Amino acid sequence: MKNQTMEMATVKAKHWSRVLAEELIADHGSSTTFTCASGITPSGHVHVGNLRDVLTIAFVGQYLRQLGVQVRLLHSWDDFDRFRKVPAGVPDSFSEFIGRPVTKVPDPEDKFPSFAARFASEFENSVQELDIDISFKSQTLMYESGIYGPAILEAVRKRREIFDIINSFRTQPLPEAKRSSYLPIEIYCRRCTRDGTEIELVDEEKGVVRYQCHKCHISEELSILTAGNIKLPWKIDWPMRWRHEEVVFEPGGKDHGTAGGSYFVASEISRKIFGFSPPRFQAYEFIGLKGVAGKMSSSAGTIVTPGEALRVYQGVVLKWLFAKVPPLRAFDLPLDQQLSQIYDDYDKSVLAAHSDPHGLDAETMALCGSLPAKEDLVSFRTVSSLVALLDGNHVAVHGALTKLRFSISPFVDERISKADFWLNEYLPEQRFRLLNSPNCELISALSDEEKLWVRQLTEWIRSRQSITEAEAQAVFNIPVRPNETADQKKVSQRRFFRCVYGLLFGRDNGPRLPTLLTAIPSDRYLPLLDAALQ
Repeated sequence: MKNQTMEMATVKAKHWSRVLAEELIADHGSSTTFTCASGITPSGHVHVGNLRDVLTIAFVGQYLRQLGVQVRLLHSWDDFDRFRKVPAGVPDSFSEFIGRPVTKVPDPEDKFPSFAARFASEFENSVQELDIDISFKSQTLMYESGIYGPAILEAVRKRREIFDIINSFRTQPLPEAKRSSYLPIEIYCRRCTRDGTEIELVDEEKGVVRYQCHKCHISEELSILTAGNIKLPWKIDWPMRWRHEEVVFEPGGKDHGTAGGSYFVASEISRKIFGFSPPRFQAYEFIGLKGVAGKMSSSAGTIVTPGEALRVYQGVVLKWLFAKVPPLRAFDLPLDQQLSQIYDDYDKSVLAAHSDPHGLDAETMALCGSLPAKEDLVSFRTVSSLVALLDGNHVAVHGALTKLRFSISPFVDERISKADFWLNEYLPEQRFRLLNSPNCELISALSDEEKLWVRQLTEWIRSRQSITEAEAQAVFNIPVRPNETADQKKVSQRRFFRCVYGLLFGRDNGPRLPTLLTAIPSDRYLPLLDAALQ
């Protein structure tokens, strides 16, 4: 029992991606190249949640390599899929392209070769910034090359078996009469490039089909083996590509992995039609956003792309956030004030990894890039406070951090840039600007006690040639009366801070007062305080 408990503890201590990697090697041995695949249809902006596809195979692939096997990470762009509807932000006139492959739809801004290329490029740039070694493959190019021709003909010849498999998963099975006319292919018209064509099998042995386009009124015979405009539907296309690419692992949204979902249908087709053992599937939960209204939806335009997330998240922090959460656990990606907490938690994990190089934190960090040095961990809260206080002036922020005895490194510089963008984009109200003139309205309303507090504060500031943050903690005691209870002390301190922030910023709140007194030259704020004493 004791040994069993120890074994369970060992398993629990392993990172989830290592467990998956070990299970894959147990299933396949170590002599083969392990192809780990993901895929997305670039029919609009690819949202940050889709990173879970790519990062899951990246993390598992990294452990597979550590365990001594060859790994290929493959991301397929399902860009031969039809353009289904016009997403938010795209002109309504694009409805004329519905039914075409997304690679045959023009780019709305005419900067990319196609609609699909715009969104694929946007995502690929973000993946590159995350330092993921992955190959991207266009399914339009694959289909148009004819390389899938033999597999498509194989599916046509086994069409009735495919019909039976798909029908067995339907809650309302199709009538038997449909079986004889079923064809598991879609054909895009050569002239107008739209789908919805009427298809007839002319010669099964030779693999000849005829299609008729009711939109542009043409009819044409094609060889399945060589035509580049014939496509398999999703649940047949997926297993066909598993065999073609020899995929051993592929994650996907939890909806694909439900009973009767796409993965189970595709797995049956893979085994019985294509003679290929389906890859290990890892379902994952979806992620939410905090600080952005509405559910993530590409069609509705309520999304944050990976590129946008990387404007506020350092790459290593974003990867860490995905790495630390097992796939079947949902999590939120904060863009509001909770962003600071994510950075704090990341910094704690860095320190834990330094103190225990073999612990779970160290394993997680190893998946995210190089481990930052301890001296580089300047709190994001501190950085963002200084950026807010100094109006984004990076030179001034450097000077303030130096006064606070922090070292300036490229890692810290990057954090300053992220904080600056975050405040501008998501929390502009958190920027604090010193008033240009005294707050006369507040000054006239100050009590004698509050004026005394201001006088004591200004005298304390003038009594020092320079101020350290540790010394500045003393200002918390200015409003405290003798024999006050803890609750009374908090009330007095809140009054004191509201008074000071009101005089300096015209607001009830502001940055930490010790940080402010340390980082900002006193001649910039003392005149505003002195005005209350005249």
